[in-house]
Amino acid sequence: MKKIICVLGLCISVLACKQEQKNKDCPTGKPLPIFNKDIHIVKNHSFTSTGQSSTEEVNLSNQIHLEIYQQGCDTLFQSFRFRYPTKIAQDSFVVVIDSAVNQFKFLSGSDQKLKPFSLWSDALTQIRPHAIQGEYLALGQGINLKIDKLEQEKGTTILIDVMQIVSTSK
Repeated sequence: MKKIICVLGLCISVLACKQEQKNKDCPTGKPLPIFNKDIHIVKNHSFTSTGQSSTEEVNLSNQIHLEIYQQGCDTLFQSFRFRYPTKIAQDSFVVVIDSAVNQFKFLSGSDQKLKPFSLWSDALTQIRPHAIQGEYLALGQGINLKIDKLEQEKGTTILIDVMQIVSTSK
């Protein structure tokens, strides 16, 4: 578990920004897109960025709409929102976690650039017995993760919020 947490921290930083765009005001650099239209599972893609915040929206070939929100400098926040076109039938919260695991596996298996998402599926699988809907779970090394779900009239959205403290001083 410790190894996965270390790699997750690196994964958050890599997916959120590129090293060469760091500056003295923000050690993590500007948020950059994770996806692009050349990845075969991407049906539609948009990315907007303002300062240290960004929004990325992706329609995937498996009918899932993914929104990724990133922001921060000394503390990075990433929010993954997987919107399903139908409701997820569940008898326990584990079904929600398993659905998120499957989405991260789908992403990681689709393109070399997205391979780091396999770490998310591994981490979610390991924390599965300890996760409580809507509550942050401390994974160690300044990484906190929260899993939640929203029921809509015609579907379900799974939210995965990640917070990582990058540094405590400027």
